[in-house]
Amino acid sequence: MGHYNPLRRQSLRRRGEMESTDEDEDEETNAAEFAANEREISRRRLARGNRARREVEEQMRRVREVQEERARRAEMEAEMEEIRRRLTEMDTIENAYSTSQLDAERAAERAAEAMTEALDAQISGEAEAYALMNAWSLYESSWSKLDERIKKIRFSDSSKHVVIQMCDIPWPPDESVMLTQMAALERWTKRRDANKESKHEESSAAYRRAFKRASLRWHPDKFAAKFGKYLDPKHSNEICQRVQSISQIINDEWSSRVVNFPKS
Repeated sequence: MGHYNPLRRQSLRRRGEMESTDEDEDEETNAAEFAANEREISRRRLARGNRARREVEEQMRRVREVQEERARRAEMEAEMEEIRRRLTEMDTIENAYSTSQLDAERAAERAAEAMTEALDAQISGEAEAYALMNAWSLYESSWSKLDERIKKIRFSDSSKHVVIQMCDIPWPPDESVMLTQMAALERWTKRRDANKESKHEESSAAYRRAFKRASLRWHPDKFAAKFGKYLDPKHSNEICQRVQSISQIINDEWSSRVVNFPKS
């Protein structure tokens, strides 16, 4: 059976080549079969498209279900985490302190005890205390005299004749533990006057006051602003280097002692 071609049929009619009725009937039959085949092909194509669309829709539905299930699980986990957080918070409030707070408090107490022991070790008895006090009293007295001397000559014509040499600077009795000795003396004096033991917090406060006083006196910039123009040029570099060294010792001692120390 040949393939039906309607365009060829129309062309033959125009050219007068279609003569018999039998041929017309064959052409009609072929046309009907052709149309039926085309409809079947279209139906199958449509069926395949519908099946593919349904498969895609089913896959998308499953994906949405998985996503929704994951979202529900994440929401439940977030709710459980919030419940645990609230329970922990309630337990912390009920027990007054959290574990980290208790650890920090214990560390501060140990630091306070170590500081108190370090200060007390500087003065082991009355004789040592008085000897140390005399040394620091002489040191402070020498500083007062130097300050008075500078005040008197600061606005006088004689200032240009004043020179400060290495031996004129009141150097600390013990540079290596300046802050410890200064704080220890303060605590010992207060304890003697009050006739009672100082608290750990008083050790902290005394140490901070010692650091403040020493820093104001031995900071290189402050020292230079106050005495720089009066320094003997022959001794100026040596004096400034020692001042810088004392300032660094003060900062190092402060840094090594105040870690975890309780605030007063």
